[in-house]
Amino acid sequence: MSVQFAKDEKVIKSFNYANAGYNKKKGQYDTFKSLIVTNKRVIHESVNDTNHNEVILRQEMPVADAKYVKTTMGKVSTPAYLLQSLLFAVIAVAAVVVSTLDFAEKFFVLFLVLAAPFAILTFVKLAAYFASCTKIVSFSIYTDHVVTPVISTAAIEANTDDTQSKKSKSEPTLQIQVNADVAREIADGLGAAILDAIAYKEEAPQEETEEAISAFASVETEALSADNETQETEEE
Repeated sequence: MSVQFAKDEKVIKSFNYANAGYNKKKGQYDTFKSLIVTNKRVIHESVNDTNHNEVILRQEMPVADAKYVKTTMGKVSTPAYLLQSLLFAVIAVAAVVVSTLDFAEKFFVLFLVLAAPFAILTFVKLAAYFASCTKIVSFSIYTDHVVTPVISTAAIEANTDDTQSKKSKSEPTLQIQVNADVAREIADGLGAAILDAIAYKEEAPQEETEEAISAFASVETEALSADNETQETEEE
């Protein structure tokens, strides 16, 4: 992350949770998404690198203003494909079962022919179901002052088919890769990181404190000895 920090700014927690890009043989296009919490700010940064031309998109807010955090992390799919595959599987199995009954022995081949396309459709719909599965991580940070989130972003990792992957260079297909472990850290620990940042107090090391005390004591001793010498001189 290319953020410049203040002199007394300390990083409490940082997350690099997603990146995206397409075939580098056609042209470089990379996106890196990061979230960082310091004792002063909450910063979200998206860095786009297209043919070595860097574009930075950044959102920042004072950490003390963060009052409400909403996070989402999980997998989403299209259940309609799964229901359709189950339906076609039931029809295919039913056709095979009926073909084994006594009254249908003469039409055994016919029932198998009828079962075949439904069996194929079952696998097609199953493939469509798994292709529709997506991985998503999103978060929004609100304040007391506005009803809309001050910082809000989402990254969705979706399976793409061959048709989408064959798009032209002018219309590339982004292959987003979500770091599931980091996404879970955001979902589980973003609020805690903000609270830690708000409550953060920089403590001076014990050694420095002891040195400061000893230095103060030595200065005070020297001052007292100087006063004593002055009094002795006056008495003489």
